[in-house]
Amino acid sequence: MIQDLKLFLFILCLAFPVPAQTGMQLKSVKISAIVIDEAKKPVKDIRREEIIVLEKGEPQTISSISNENQPLIYALTVDNSGSFQKLLELVQHALKLIVDENEIDDETVLIRFVDSEKIEVAQEFTKEKPLLIEAVDNLFVEGGQTALFDAIYLSVEKVSQHKPEVNSRRAVIVMTDGEERDSYYSEGQLRKLLEKEDVQVFFIGIVELLSKERAPGESSPKQIARNRMEKIAQKSGGMAFFPKSPKEFGEISLKIKELIRGQYVINYSVRAGREKECHKPKVEFAKDLKRKDVKIIVRDGCFSTNEK
Repeated sequence: MIQDLKLFLFILCLAFPVPAQTGMQLKSVKISAIVIDEAKKPVKDIRREEIIVLEKGEPQTISSISNENQPLIYALTVDNSGSFQKLLELVQHALKLIVDENEIDDETVLIRFVDSEKIEVAQEFTKEKPLLIEAVDNLFVEGGQTALFDAIYLSVEKVSQHKPEVNSRRAVIVMTDGEERDSYYSEGQLRKLLEKEDVQVFFIGIVELLSKERAPGESSPKQIARNRMEKIAQKSGGMAFFPKSPKEFGEISLKIKELIRGQYVINYSVRAGREKECHKPKVEFAKDLKRKDVKIIVRDGCFSTNEK
């Protein structure tokens, strides 16, 4: 009887081997992805089977895809240099629209910037709308050499370091004309930061007052500023918008909030031992399920495994 039991257990082990512990455990890489239609509105009905994730051209195993609501942790980073004198009231109105859309667990920090010596937290992270509205009302314009790269760099750091243990969507919304004059950090240093931090940068670029004149063979100040903002946004997995009227300004402010909140979180599996690798996934539609005029926007950089 005992011999028969041993034989049965031996056969059972052969049929259902216990996986080795070393090297078999799976870790998850998290990707934040914005999916938009031709009108740049969020697409909210993407199915798991429509999406593929590639690493070095090889398909990866998607463990989950979701666009469930999560708290927002974000910065409102506002240009307060002299060129904004005529725009301050419009900017304040747009900021209040964004704050008013905050949900109960959203946390916002308000940052004003002029030059490298004047990048100031006007209101620390808070869930309290009245505190944010008061800080918005107290914004003021002053002269200085605009330090756009510094302002974005420090804003991204601040957002990424705030309550890192909390699952949330993280972003920086920048209101500026896009001019850069005197930053300590270079554009290259900013791009390296954006490659590794899961913080999306969105621009409301007020470029209409910049000169369209250009020297032969050069771009105009308006085009340079626009290109600068588009490149930074793309690197971070965010977007840049350029309103042409006060009405558009308000509409875009609300659209950005909707895009941040409505994005997808895609998790795919990698084997243990690859935690420290730089994962550079590419997310796209499966060829036979590709949607017309729908675009997927993902940060261009390194993704690490999610240890949460």
